[in-house]
Amino acid sequence: PIDYRGIIALKTVIDLQHFEKAAQKLNITQSAVTQRIKTLEKSFGEPLLIRSLPYKATKLGEVLLNHQRRVEFLEGSLYEKVEIERLKAKFSIAINHDALETWLMETIVGIPAFQTFHLEVITEDQELTLDLLENARVLACISTNHKRMSGCDSAFLGEFEYVLVCSSQFKEKYFKNDRSLKDNLLDSPYLSFNYKDQLNQIYMARMFNCELNADNTHIIPSVKGFREMTLAGFGWALIPRIDIVDCLADGRLIILESTKTWRMPLYWHYWQLPDRKYQRLNQLFIEKAQKRLHLK
Repeated sequence: PIDYRGIIALKTVIDLQHFEKAAQKLNITQSAVTQRIKTLEKSFGEPLLIRSLPYKATKLGEVLLNHQRRVEFLEGSLYEKVEIERLKAKFSIAINHDALETWLMETIVGIPAFQTFHLEVITEDQELTLDLLENARVLACISTNHKRMSGCDSAFLGEFEYVLVCSSQFKEKYFKNDRSLKDNLLDSPYLSFNYKDQLNQIYMARMFNCELNADNTHIIPSVKGFREMTLAGFGWALIPRIDIVDCLADGRLIILESTKTWRMPLYWHYWQLPDRKYQRLNQLFIEKAQKRLHLK
């Protein structure tokens, strides 16, 4: 193999016209500079440096120096290409639909550094996003799971509040005053985002210690559609408070039980990669999201 340390020592001596200055620049001893050039000459079997001032390369030495210049040019081009590719790198995030269509995009737009990446947002149930990170499908995710994976960091972002709501027309049609809220909920239709959505089931188990009838639901895989179907009286639903502030204020939707809101903890998980730009971007996102979610 070519001894590039020897070629660099040769080039530095010729450039600076001084062995001691060459040693200082290379951060080695003067004898080490001499030894590197001698070792290089030994490997090629002939002198490479004319050892009288001004120092010059021999014919073969000049061939090696020209080769070194091409190597340096190629390295510069390589680093430039790497930087270009870095700028084109894809930043994949796994999140749930509610976060995407309520607070997440406003947070991302507020961080100009995201524009240096090609952003890819993958939507999945909040209980499953961590699987995508573990399988290296994404670089970061939002999850309700606080457990930190090996090779990853995590940060608590805040709590996402869901409220139990329906339209006044729906309540008049399905809810009987002589029955408990639990029984009324069990016997009336409700809305689910998709078949993976377990929020309603988890909510009922935690708040009322019961299980919903899975056949008594409307599947609406759209955050906007979910809200509109609730407004139209198709069923009761758990909806992020942040998404229905106006609807609650003007009475189009009513909260069925104000003491039984669901506060979902959200965590940002991301790989421990050495890239400073990636690490900085994660920290910026965490800070912005915590403010957006009113972390206390």
